[in-house]
Amino acid sequence: MARALRLLRASAGLVVHPTRLRRWRAHLSRAWHQPGGGGSARPARTPGPRPREVRVLVHADERLVALLRPEWRQVTWDGAAVPPDVELVVLGWPLPGTAGDADAIATAAARSGRPLLVWDTADPGAPTCPVADRAGLVRVAVPERVSDYDHPDVAVLSPGVQPREHNPVRTGRRVPLARLGGADPVFEEAGDLGPEARRDRAHDVVVQRGTTARPDRVLELLAEGTVVMTSDPALAQTAAAVQVVDRETAPLALAALARHPELRRRAALAGVREALARHSTTAAVDEVLAATGVAARRRARPVTAIVPTMRPGQIDHVLATLARQRHEQVQLVLITHGFEADPGTADRAREAGLADVRLLPADADLTLGALMNLGVEAADGEYVAKMDDDNHYGPHYLGDLLATFDFSGAHVAGKWAHLTHLRSTGATFLRFPEAENTYTRLVQGGTMVMPRAVAAELRFEDVPRRVDTTFLEKVAAAGGRVYSADRYNFVSVRGASVDGHTWKISDTELLAKPSSDLFYGEPWAHADV
Repeated sequence: MARALRLLRASAGLVVHPTRLRRWRAHLSRAWHQPGGGGSARPARTPGPRPREVRVLVHADERLVALLRPEWRQVTWDGAAVPPDVELVVLGWPLPGTAGDADAIATAAARSGRPLLVWDTADPGAPTCPVADRAGLVRVAVPERVSDYDHPDVAVLSPGVQPREHNPVRTGRRVPLARLGGADPVFEEAGDLGPEARRDRAHDVVVQRGTTARPDRVLELLAEGTVVMTSDPALAQTAAAVQVVDRETAPLALAALARHPELRRRAALAGVREALARHSTTAAVDEVLAATGVAARRRARPVTAIVPTMRPGQIDHVLATLARQRHEQVQLVLITHGFEADPGTADRAREAGLADVRLLPADADLTLGALMNLGVEAADGEYVAKMDDDNHYGPHYLGDLLATFDFSGAHVAGKWAHLTHLRSTGATFLRFPEAENTYTRLVQGGTMVMPRAVAAELRFEDVPRRVDTTFLEKVAAAGGRVYSADRYNFVSVRGASVDGHTWKISDTELLAKPSSDLFYGEPWAHADV
């Protein structure tokens, strides 16, 4: 309803001026897609990536079954034999049925020759799985349960967050602080994070008082972009992003977070990154498949950065940019447009820590679209990233954008909310702040990341300009989605002259366009989170 009202208000002028349709088309699109104006919002359920092509039999309680189902091709236990196409058997403990089921499943797994994995999520001190002493068994336990198993094959996995359900995607505005009640006036802005906690609102900050919060719920909140504070040091061990407060520091910490949105956003990003990288079911299943010998199915997300450049003086900047990325598997395809890189480029790349660099010289008369297609053809990564030779990319840039494919269901991820820095005056400003953690029509061309298969199938148009826009239009026409992530770890840098830019727009024209948070000075420290 709110979305329809926004569209109606935005289109009101068309009743009197129907010829303005072309000018208003983009305005109407923004009105339809922008975050709503209501006081509540739900984290968006997203389709996420396709399940892994591995068939797994899972017998566990409803929660674990639901957490694991999106990760692979999942079948249920029929009480008899393991189907021949199943490659792994997962037994959740405690079981929803009788202890005899555990013995029956372990026996069936042994007869089929399939590895059996016990996923133990019981409370500390509870009985251990009765088949735990079987030879060749791989057991997985949350940290509190490790000491209960005297066996070297016990892995440590924290409570799982299903990224497709708990993620930072937003379809509406967020409530600045949680108001869940509570008797302690120090924590009047918050309440316990137990089952009674309201799930129908998205909060920027939640404070837990007491010791009733479930660790898995804390991780879910972090994954949704919520800043979680607690007075319980034990609960803070759930994740490094959880902030510990006491009676003296709680009011000040809440006041600071309430007053400064930037403080909240930066703390929230740290929580999202940690929850999805270390505590998600996607990450846990990666470890499970590796531990059980199905490591070939592991999601490594190798990415190829495609960087066309016509400026030999920018090559070292490109090498330094890619070398600082914390994502492990990064290949660089450097396309030198109209020249060949000097002989020492490969040596400097290795010295910087780039083990996989491909230098690709290209004729000066090729268009940017043609250069990108050459880069895609030369790329080995599962994903490709279109990057510019002069922009700033923080250490977590590639890792954060690649992580969005675990929950966004997008064909292209990038940044539409972003900082722009003008070298001519030192001015830095924020563009499109509303387009954060949401689906958009456009993202900055120098931030486009996508599966290589998408780039290879759709291909860039052989045109010198509007290369990014035309490609994203093709994505939309094919039914694809474009996801705009957070504003951090990227700065669009504009040189003093427009000659080096594909988009020929002056600094004055750019400043006249909608933007906010204007400040002066180098923005690198501000951008990198």
